[in-house]
Amino acid sequence: MSEDLIPFQSFPDIQDHQEVLKATSLQINKDAGEEWINTSHELSPESIYQAVREQINIMCDCNVPGLVRLFYRVDLPEQTVRQVIERDDPGSVVDQLTYLLVRREALKVFYRMSYSA
Repeated sequence: MSEDLIPFQSFPDIQDHQEVLKATSLQINKDAGEEWINTSHELSPESIYQAVREQINIMCDCNVPGLVRLFYRVDLPEQTVRQVIERDDPGSVVDQLTYLLVRREALKVFYRMSYSA
């Protein structure tokens, strides 16, 4: 999962993976409007995924409008989110939405780092 969740291999010029993981976590926290991921600890793609998954699971149960606003802020295409919700079995919807959100945020970070250098 971590190989394509945070696509380091697609951006070989960026060598500092911890910097990418921290920047991705900070971007997620910024877009969520609260601290979902504690960036003072050692980060891994799996730890980021699990922290986001917990929050998305809670939002699916308690705050669907907030989740929709979050997907808008993250810039996930509505059609993609709708396809996940309509096609996937209910047990994997949270996993798929988590994957999409984390990957989109990581790509934002990669592109920002690639073009700012």
